[in-house]
Formats: sequence, C-alpha cells, structure tokens
Amino acid sequence: MGVTDAKEMREKGLAAEAKQDWDSALTYWERVVDRSVSTRAQRDEAFAHIHTFRDKVKPLNTDPAKAKSWPTLVVIFKNVDVKWEGKDSFKSTVNEKDMDDARMRVNAFAKAVFDYSDGTFRIDPEFLVIDEPLTTLDRSEPGPSYSCNREAEMKLIMKRLKVQDDVRGTPKRYEHVLAYIKYVGDDGKVISPPYQADTGGGGPGGASFMDCPWFPGSYRNIEPGEIEIHEFLHPVHMIFNDIVCYPDGIAISPDWGGGQNTTWKQIPGEAGIMSLYKYMMRVRYTRLMWSEMTQLEPKEFFWGGPNHCDWVVLGVFTATEGKAALD
Repeated sequence: MGVTDAKEMREKGLAAEAKQDWDSALTYWERVVDRSVSTRAQRDEAFAHIHTFRDKVKPLNTDPAKAKSWPTLVVIFKNVDVKWEGKDSFKSTVNEKDMDDARMRVNAFAKAVFDYSDGTFRIDPEFLVIDEPLTTLDRSEPGPSYSCNREAEMKLIMKRLKVQDDVRGTPKRYEHVLAYIKYVGDDGKVISPPYQADTGGGGPGGASFMDCPWFPGSYRNIEPGEIEIHEFLHPVHMIFNDIVCYPDGIAISPDWGGGQNTTWKQIPGEAGIMSLYKYMMRVRYTRLMWSEMTQLEPKEFFWGGPNHCDWVVLGVFTATEGKAALD
C-alpha cells in the first residue's frame, strides 16, 4: 500500500459518512493517519471523526486463531524472602487463590487487547511459576518504598528458561514478559512500591518486561487487566515510533492520559481509565498499524527508517516562591 493523499481521503471519508457507510468511512479516515503525509491538524480531525462512529464498525475478525500472536511470558515468583541488613525483612508465598487472581488478570488483559485491536492481535500467555525464592527487592527512603529488582528477577527467569530450552531443543521467543511479585506478606504485612508497575526492555531475547508489585484481590479502583494493558502500550508506543518508524509523533505513550485530546472523555463512574486505552487502541492506532506490530526491524521501512520525532525543550525559568524548581 502506497502513500495516499490526506485531502482526498478526507473527502472520501466525509462522503462515506454522509451515506452512513461506516466501514468505508473508517478506512478512508485511517489512511489519513497511517498512509498520508498529513499534518497534525488533519490527523486530529481524522481521530475526531473516527471516534464518533467507531463502534458502528464490526470487528475485522472475531476468531482468536486468526489474530496475530504476541507470545507473552507470565512469571509468578511464588516465594519472596528478603532481608535488608539492619532494617527489615519480608516474606510472601503465592497460594492457589492468588494464582486464580493472576490468571483472571491476564485473561482480562488478553481479552481487552483482542477486542480493542479489532480482533487483529492476540496475547498468547505462557505461565512460568518460579519456586526458588526471590531474595532481592530494593528498599528506599522515604517511605520506605520497595522496588522490584530486574537483575535479580532475570537471573531466576533465565535459569528456569534454560531448563525449558534444553527440553525443547531451541529457545522460545517471547515478545513481552509480565512478572508478578506478591507484596502481601505471609504475616499480613503489606509493603508499598513507588509505582503500580514498570515496563522497560531487558527481557529474554529482547522482550519488553513488566514488573508488577502484586496485591492479589485488590485493584485499587481500577479494572482487572488495566495495569497490564497500560504497561503493554509502552512497548507498543516504542515499536510504532522506533521500529516501524511512524513519523511525527503518531504513536503515543499511555502516560499521555488523554490530555491532548478533546474527543475522549472518561465514562462517569468508570473504575480506572480502560476507556482511554480502548480509545488509544481503536482510534489513535489503526487496524493497519496493528498488523504491522513487530519487535524485529522491518526489511523495508515504509516511512524511511528510524527517526527522531518530537523534542520538548524546557527553557530557563524562575520557580514560584516557596517551590523547588524541579517540582
């Protein structure tokens, strides 16, 4: 598919809307976003139109077997046994009820990804339960707060994967890792993290890696699967921006929060902001973009290859009296 003309696609999109041909209208407006050398104003208009009728278009696919697979390793650290020299200690054990909670969260996440990508994309989870105790969490003041330690986690994960790879005869490639660490102690003690979850690189084979401080049965006024889909959208943002190389900030971070958008509004009474992630995946990212998701560098770059997109520069300023400049 070659480059299209944004003005032509706009005219065809408006004509299709006038006929209430929502399927055609969606296709034309999506081309303004993903295959036209369009301005931000043109794309913002496309997003606004798509949002008004998006739910009137049937999914491209309803059969998970036909969706693009995204192998996802779900790691459960069954035992945590940490001692901080001269300060504190913590021990937690994952039971079967906790495992049910983890499965429910992952299933909710996978369902949302399939539904919000119009059936073009699916999460394929594989659970790995690690019995060997995790003995390192990073303790910091004030608070204190307790951060996951990626290096310690990866040592245990790679040790277990090596055993599996030896049995399989070849390493399995994962695209994403969800690592759950139970933050509720066996004695009822609850420790606090500095974040709900954190995603970066460094997973096996280059997979993205989510650390999730885990409170089984507690969702802190959000829906099950919401943390997982938020963290998943971080590597999605990176892939579209830095690997598939869409230009000019088309890809957006889930931390964006809807602040630059005037069409998405949080649903009254909604627990969390799953409606924002639905909006991002169904409006801001097109069906064609989902079909192009890959962690591997494309053989041919449609948009010309890696690029620097937006720069945000903070100039010199004087902090308000009584405030620290960084705040």
